[in-house]
Amino acid sequence: MSITQTDLTRTDRVLLRVVQIGAWLGIALQLVSGVMMQILNALNGFTAAPLLLPVQPPVGDSGSTMAVVASQLVDVTVFVEGQPPALTAMMVGASIARTLGIVLVLLGVALLAGRMLRGRAFTQSAMLPLGLVLIGVAAGPTIADALEGMVSMATVDALGFPDGVGAVSVFNPGAIFVGLVVAALMVAFRIAGRLERETQGLV
Repeated sequence: MSITQTDLTRTDRVLLRVVQIGAWLGIALQLVSGVMMQILNALNGFTAAPLLLPVQPPVGDSGSTMAVVASQLVDVTVFVEGQPPALTAMMVGASIARTLGIVLVLLGVALLAGRMLRGRAFTQSAMLPLGLVLIGVAAGPTIADALEGMVSMATVDALGFPDGVGAVSVFNPGAIFVGLVVAALMVAFRIAGRLERETQGLV
């Protein structure tokens, strides 16, 4: 059964409108922040690499002869002079992929809210928005993490950082798992929509 605008209560319409407006505002903020980040990167020469840096624990008095060993590593993004252009391009691509991933998720939410406000059946209106959410959730972070990991490993090898500095190689299973959930929802809505059409054809 398809919904119509009269099936929506006033609270439903208000909530959907709030979600829709919030999603569009989120898209605008993401795009603005993404552009600002690229401008800041340009001012710094687009040279950056995610690395693991050792943190030295505090020692006692200055006369102590105890050897200090790094007990903690922190994941930071450092600016590197002389970073190869290919690595710079990969870092820019990672930043763009991460921003576009969030934008696609918010775009899917905005489209879904708008379609429901126009009275379209939920099973029919959800397919395209869920597809955008799937791409944004799974592809964006996965591509960005892979690019940043390759930059980190290549930077350590190419620029000869001292011992104790490590590469950041990231695999984000959370993004893939969420993507699988969204994909399963898309299949469920596809089946529900087909059953709805078959039921209407029998009436």
